[in-house]
Amino acid sequence: MIGVLVVDDQDLIRVGLQTLIDDDDGMTLVGGAYSGASAVAATTRES
Repeated sequence: MIGVLVVDDQDLIRVGLQTLIDDDDGMTLVGGAYSGASAVAATTRES
């Protein structure tokens, strides 16, 4: 299973990608972030 963290500053794009990934059986959505700094923080929490 592939874990994916979606990072985008536009809510519509981020939520759309999260929905697509969440519906895919081969991937697991581990989170979403709106900036590089929040992505680094989320990655640190998920590790």
